[in-house]
Amino acid sequence: MHQAYQDLIVNRATQMVGAAKALKNINHSGLKGQLRELVARELLIPLLPPGYIVGHGEVVSSYGDTSNQIDAVIAHRGILPAMLIDQVSGIFPLEAVLMTIEVKSTLDAGELRTSDASAAKIARFPHAPPVGSTAFPPGHRIEHVVPYLLAFGTDLTPGGKSELERYGEISQSPSILGICVVERGFWFRDNGAWQEWKFQMPYGEVVAFVTAVVNTCQRIASTRFQPDMRSYIT
Repeated sequence: MHQAYQDLIVNRATQMVGAAKALKNINHSGLKGQLRELVARELLIPLLPPGYIVGHGEVVSSYGDTSNQIDAVIAHRGILPAMLIDQVSGIFPLEAVLMTIEVKSTLDAGELRTSDASAAKIARFPHAPPVGSTAFPPGHRIEHVVPYLLAFGTDLTPGGKSELERYGEISQSPSILGICVVERGFWFRDNGAWQEWKFQMPYGEVVAFVTAVVNTCQRIASTRFQPDMRSYIT
């Protein structure tokens, strides 16, 4: 551990939560949601390696599939370019997408079901083979998009049912692979089982979430090939 490095990460997490809480007096729910998405993206952008983009929009495949609108999409520019209509919004080719993150102001059962269905839809999208080939190399496993959920609050009572327990009641085969609820906890899937990171520091669940996002994106990127861009336009 390096104390100064840890302190700077904790400071970023604290700033994000503080900015999100400052939005509570905005009456327009749509605007409040958009601003919280922006806050979450601004937390992640400086911590990801060069060449990564944190945007907002739809994930698409070369076979014509289109996802629901995603709050935060983490993609790698070096694999395929995203087609953006501004600096962050647009459509993102599946092969370049490493993670998706749904951002919720207050998580409830309905929001959890919707997010699970959205993640399950993307999980069915097929990857295009690498440029110059019609198939993937034998034995090579491409890691698919990893979906996470970040919530700034929940309708569950403290000390009662956990977000993980509620998700287990909603889905026996979870499509969301990581859940962070500010001031409640961070849980993620590893080898088919749920794990919880408990970092003993202010907003440790947010720091754990950020750490998992960075680690996961770098791991997934190493499994990906660059597909032929023609598969998206012809």
